[in-house]
Amino acid sequence: MKLNEVVNKEVLTQEEIEQEMREAEEQGRMVDFSNKVIKSFFVLKDKIKHGITFENTVIDGQFFLGEIMIEGDLILKDTKVKGSVYLAKIKVKGSLDIEGLISAGAINLVGAEIGKDVLAQRIKSKGFLSLAKTSVGGNIILDKARIENTTTKFDQMTIRGDLILEGTKASGSINIKNAQIDGMLDLDEIDVGSDLILIGTVFKNLEDSDMHIKGKKIN
Repeated sequence: MKLNEVVNKEVLTQEEIEQEMREAEEQGRMVDFSNKVIKSFFVLKDKIKHGITFENTVIDGQFFLGEIMIEGDLILKDTKVKGSVYLAKIKVKGSLDIEGLISAGAINLVGAEIGKDVLAQRIKSKGFLSLAKTSVGGNIILDKARIENTTTKFDQMTIRGDLILEGTKASGSINIKNAQIDGMLDLDEIDVGSDLILIGTVFKNLEDSDMHIKGKKIN
């Protein structure tokens, strides 16, 4: 993203964030933070009605939306996050759209429950992407994903660029076509209602014990 594109976006204050969430619920519509700049996003709520969108938004810090119920879609399409994305144990009744999401840290979806699809084409993560123990009512689409290695500054610890799907259940297919994973692809104990598609996927290590695939594994 070019500097002038960021400058031209509206920068939201915490007060404006809270006001938009109140107004959206009162008006019966999706919460809309698209095309904005937010310093960081951390919300302590137990439920968001009608969905929430951050499409084409810049998050200039961490994004935290875990352990919350969203009665609609969660959209982070083409969002740029300068920290990590925490969505662990989130419940989304609709779809999770993170197509084109760029994260400067890890993307954590451990234990999430997604009612429809996970749309994650072209995502880029400088850390791990974990959907371990995630339940998905539709398809998981991860084609052209890019999971990179990154190193923290704490005790020289290295976080590998892993894609972790251990224990994930998808009623539809899991599509990881043409993804590039610098570290491990973990498919242990996945349960796929249709096909597992791995055409063109590049990874360093593979773990794939006890997989249950009702359709075909397509390499």
